Amino acid sequence: MTQSGITPFHSEAGRAMRKLYEQGQLSGWHGFIGSSVSRWLRPADLREFQSCLDWSQPYRPIDAGCYPRLARECFLFSQQEGTNYGEDDNPFPFNFQVIQVSGDGASYRILWEKTLRHHPPMELSIHLTVHSVRSNGPGGVVYHCQPINTIALAALNRGRDLVEELSHGFANVRNVVPDGIDVVPWGMTGSIQLGATMSPEMLVELTDFLKEIGEHTKNHQAVMLDGEGIICSSCSEYAVFGLINTVEHAAEIRLKMLAAGGK
Repeated sequence: MTQSGITPFHSEAGRAMRKLYEQGQLSGWHGFIGSSVSRWLRPADLREFQSCLDWSQPYRPIDAGCYPRLARECFLFSQQEGTNYGEDDNPFPFNFQVIQVSGDGASYRILWEKTLRHHPPMELSIHLTVHSVRSNGPGGVVYHCQPINTIALAALNRGRDLVEELSHGFANVRNVVPDGIDVVPWGMTGSIQLGATMSPEMLVELTDFLKEIGEHTKNHQAVMLDGEGIICSSCSEYAVFGLINTVEHAAEIRLKMLAAGGK
């Protein structure tokens, strides 16, 4: 804790992210591979916990991607690495980091970290890609999770309009996602060990995958990674939760209709 008693974890931004995690966990969206969330920090956010940020930390290269639009911007990033089985008393078994992108957009540094893990997960590159192409700006939030019904319905509707199918379950879903939900095939053929250096071949795959995510998220607030989960971006944690919650309930209704023999 700092002299003021505020760390990023206990700040307004940290509390909002923890609330999103809590609601996502209760909703069953974190599955067996976890989830991740990031917030593009505003100057007011940084002022709240500035005394605990270490601006002397060195920059590290970002595994893939370059983000000049995000140069010198700071993000609160968190990833849940697997499901919490209740083996300890921590209701938020996630790593929280404040990271800053370098001036050329090719590197980042960790200004503060709650759990000392230090590795740059692939998720960080995905989040920075979405932040860089969306227009949410400071305060904007990106959330990646695994809502089961939405994943299942997307798999049943490969090549077809997912929102059209969802609207059979809940007509108002069109108002929640007016720009539709794009579906992107999962782009990695191999598994990536957390904290391990990727092979040159996997770096090429990841770079191509990030380009595809960027192209799809330019015009879509929500994007499905086929068979893996959903990425949603909006102006706040409340907004991304509301979007995914609406989509997931519409998917659940539609799947029940189909199971009952409906059209």
